[in-house]
Amino acid sequence: MKKRLKSKLKLFFAVTLLSSVAAVSSFWFFFHGKTFKLSGKENGIWLAHHWVENKPDEMKIKNLAENLKNSGVMHVFQHAGPLDSTGRIHPSKYAYSLEFIYLLKKHHPEIISVQAWIGQIEKRGGGTLDITSVEIRRNIARTASELINAGFDGIHIDIEPIFDGDSSFLLLLDEIRETLGGRILITCATPKISLGKLFGESLKLFFSVKGLWSEEYYRNISEKSDFTVAMLYDTRIKNPQIYTLFISLEVEKLTKTVKKPIMIGIPSYEDIKPSFNPEIENVGSALDAVFTGLKYCDRSKYRGFSIYADWTMDEEEWNIIKEHVESEKLYE
Repeated sequence: MKKRLKSKLKLFFAVTLLSSVAAVSSFWFFFHGKTFKLSGKENGIWLAHHWVENKPDEMKIKNLAENLKNSGVMHVFQHAGPLDSTGRIHPSKYAYSLEFIYLLKKHHPEIISVQAWIGQIEKRGGGTLDITSVEIRRNIARTASELINAGFDGIHIDIEPIFDGDSSFLLLLDEIRETLGGRILITCATPKISLGKLFGESLKLFFSVKGLWSEEYYRNISEKSDFTVAMLYDTRIKNPQIYTLFISLEVEKLTKTVKKPIMIGIPSYEDIKPSFNPEIENVGSALDAVFTGLKYCDRSKYRGFSIYADWTMDEEEWNIIKEHVESEKLYE
């Protein structure tokens, strides 16, 4: 009986708190406005695997390049194939990487980097990749070196889940850096950052906060990466005002925490699942939320936004992003 009462009281206070947050955010946005547009910096995108596994079609690549130019995309995270359980990727998975990269840069010469996106589900999250193993970490570093030799400008690491304080992931970054040297880009896809106990306790009722990183761990990862890309989607939030507030607070805290630049990942997919509501989380709402947060952040750390992903983008979404890019810029 006491447990049920305690649970109900916890729910009541959480809902009350978040309702108050929504009300405050409405008041805040009324006076501050929501006219925040693209910063004009370097944006990114995650690309589907087929671009490097299949023989390139130059016309399709030209169309892709046009959309990327219109979206201000300067960094491409090209899926190079999931790591197998030993930390390796067979070269057949990216057999046409050189041709694809050449054609993409031919039609979009402003691109700064095409990075090999490598990833897998980590063993502690139910997957097959065990990065606590010295041998596996060494194999991943060897794979990274082979991908650079295949024409990629850098390595983009997306191993999930990586829990707060994971020393094995830090060791993996060290191993890759030692193997590749200091001039090759190493970037990481990273989770949300903890907003503190009060907000975090309330959000537990809406989504798992287990995977959130502390400020200290975010700084440690940032120091070992050239830049990070925060995956600010799958929030479980069902209220648009709370979603906007949450994302803007994440942007503010992330940019004040990291040592090196950070990108903000935005969703273009429309999956229907418990952690995601496309009516709340979409390209337009995410951009509004990100640029709301930019008004209060350390703008020197903001690299741009990154679109997840090209295979879920449609013409309407490309146009939404293009409008943001062409609108008045914050930092000019």
